[in-house]
Amino acid sequence: MPVTPTPRLLRPVVAPRRARAGRPGPAVATLLAVLLTGALAAGCGAAPAGDGPAGPAGPDLGTGGLRTTGDGAARATWLGGDLAPADSCADLAAAYADLGEDLVGPHGWEDPYFFLDSPFFAARGGAPELAASTRTASGPTAGMTRADPSATGTTVQEAGVDEPDTVKTEGSLLVRVAGGTLSTHDVGGSEVVGLGSLDLTATSLVDPELLLVGDTVVVVGRDRGAATTPRIAGTPTSTSTATSTRVLTVDVSDPTDPRVTASTAYDAGLVRAVQHGTVVRLVLSSDRPDLPFTTPRRAGGRTAATLANREVVRAATAADWLPGATVDDLTADGASTTAPAVACDDVAVPSQEAGLGTLAVLGLDAATPESAARSLVDPSGSGLLVDTDLAYASAERLYVATAPAWAGWDPTGAAGAGLTTVHELDLEGVSTSYVASGEVLGTLADRWAMDEVDGVLRLALGPAQGTGPANAVATLRRDGDRLVEAGRVDGLGRFESIESVRWFDDLAIVVTFRRVDPLHTVDLSDPDRPRLLGALTVPGFSAHLHPLGPRRLLGIGEGPDRGAWGAQVGLFDLGDLADPRPLGVHHFAAGTTLGASVDPRQLTWLPGARTALSVVYGPGRTRPHLAVVSLADGRVSARTLPLPRGTEARGVRTVLLADRRVVLLTDRSTTLLDAARLAPVPDPAPGSEQPPAR
Repeated sequence: MPVTPTPRLLRPVVAPRRARAGRPGPAVATLLAVLLTGALAAGCGAAPAGDGPAGPAGPDLGTGGLRTTGDGAARATWLGGDLAPADSCADLAAAYADLGEDLVGPHGWEDPYFFLDSPFFAARGGAPELAASTRTASGPTAGMTRADPSATGTTVQEAGVDEPDTVKTEGSLLVRVAGGTLSTHDVGGSEVVGLGSLDLTATSLVDPELLLVGDTVVVVGRDRGAATTPRIAGTPTSTSTATSTRVLTVDVSDPTDPRVTASTAYDAGLVRAVQHGTVVRLVLSSDRPDLPFTTPRRAGGRTAATLANREVVRAATAADWLPGATVDDLTADGASTTAPAVACDDVAVPSQEAGLGTLAVLGLDAATPESAARSLVDPSGSGLLVDTDLAYASAERLYVATAPAWAGWDPTGAAGAGLTTVHELDLEGVSTSYVASGEVLGTLADRWAMDEVDGVLRLALGPAQGTGPANAVATLRRDGDRLVEAGRVDGLGRFESIESVRWFDDLAIVVTFRRVDPLHTVDLSDPDRPRLLGALTVPGFSAHLHPLGPRRLLGIGEGPDRGAWGAQVGLFDLGDLADPRPLGVHHFAAGTTLGASVDPRQLTWLPGARTALSVVYGPGRTRPHLAVVSLADGRVSARTLPLPRGTEARGVRTVLLADRRVVLLTDRSTTLLDAARLAPVPDPAPGSEQPPAR
């Protein structure tokens, strides 16, 4: 008898992002270093034992910094459990120094595990991560329901939680950013009409993306002109990369004249930007500060230099460790002010070491252009002394996870059990409050491996020492200020990596991959007793899973075809979750990639036409095409339409408007698509109208 999940809310997952590689325990790190680099020990040097002299405590920042909104919104609340605020800025600086002094050597900061981030190691599966996971927003259902975009046209991870993209729509207004220009357009007529534009090149923004809240556009991106990460000794070349973020608020109440109302740069990397109603939250992560370290001045001076550098770490103030915010004065004076983005007593210190870094959560009230500008100048902020970029936001909560020291299964047992710690934070208005913490056995690849429904956190876990070489799905439930594991199902895909996850209220679909693509269905209707329902194995893998209704699931990824490997789209029947079945597959030319398999924001589903749109591109400078994938009677057919030469594939978007028309956006144009060109067509001959093969 077919197994059908009970009614639930469907919540989908989005745009993939590479997760930071975990760090091994000392024994594993030493073994890998010898095997992979040979000369690592000689390059890094050993630090002498013992603690260096403590430097003077830094000044107490007190209530300084950007700690509350102008209307006096409550700050973060840290009560009990595994997180507690520092008593003073001096105590906070000491907490950072306790972690930092063991990470310096004669040349400053050292990272003896740099090989984990190298192409050599990554190409051999060193860092487990999701190639892409996807979930979608919807309402009550009695099975899978169609995955619909957010109200502003973006594929998002969570129902009611919008995310940035290069294009946003509301009513007849379309706002996009391309080539350093923000532009506004009227899409209410038979043609797209340009309204106004704003040059962003002078703002030092890199790769900007947008959130649209009424008449306010919040622009987020990397900051070209701000600080970079400090040089890490022991790496073969400088690993300095931009870890700074710039945020603008733009008033589009008059779309013919968009105006910047506030601009702030943070010396921290952007982990996430999300929108809950009219509140925009920024999750920022800062690493080790750039301190005035010394270097050996003579032969045999390594010990003295190391001790001196430890003293530098001890002398650093809280202001050195906390991420800074530089607020630009947009008046004629053009001055700027810099202060910590969070105050000392708004930073929580975990009871157990969770790495050296700061995760800051800032809340902005974007209800009006005026409130958005005020909030950006003076946001509600809170922070955690952790080194992580694993943060997942549901409609009411934020979960922050810190990975175990070694993210993977270690057959030697030297890496320890492999526990992941998760902190749960409640979100209300622009403020944040701590709720609970807990541990779970296994590793999280990225935020798409996390999901919350009715207060139950569900996790798709990669292997760890205590689990063996298989994956798992676990559920955690709050018990006071603790997150306690409620249920677990192990044994998913032995010696395989998790490629994608699709979450529903009482169902998880997990795709693992090594040489073939097992698709696992997991029953979560009883969070205390999750169970594996069924599995399906097909060639290749699905990096993005897109539900089309109660029975059908679209899988977008890659696979083999006649001895060659390229993009593919598969259709699955999940009417019986215990027996998922493949219905059809379409292979694109060898060497091609579908944009939606890398960034799910590049997929648009047209329900009336039973058609999916995405960009498809080949290697090198191959001309990108628009893939038009049609479904009929369980069959999958596709054709491709060439895009203008020189089009950048990653910038292509298709947006479904409220009246069901489609806008095609490239880095060169914004146009309405001719509906006749999107009509279902017979499957073309192999290779016809496709980007050239490799």
